[in-house]
Amino acid sequence: MRNIVLQDKFAVVVALALLTGFCGIIVWFVAEPDLTIVVALCLALAYYDFWISVLRRRSGDEGAGIARQRR
Repeated sequence: MRNIVLQDKFAVVVALALLTGFCGIIVWFVAEPDLTIVVALCLALAYYDFWISVLRRRSGDEGAGIARQRR
């Protein structure tokens, strides 16, 4: 698996910022508590995926955490 370069990280950060802004506008105008909870949970999952797939990956690390620990 290839290393994540700075340009890829920047693209992911921009995409997450745009997603957060888009969801924030929807939550602001609709103003339903249920929608706010669902959007917050979905954004939390997106940011968690960003954390484990881009920020925690080190050069030469190809495996997922759990599968790699079982070996």
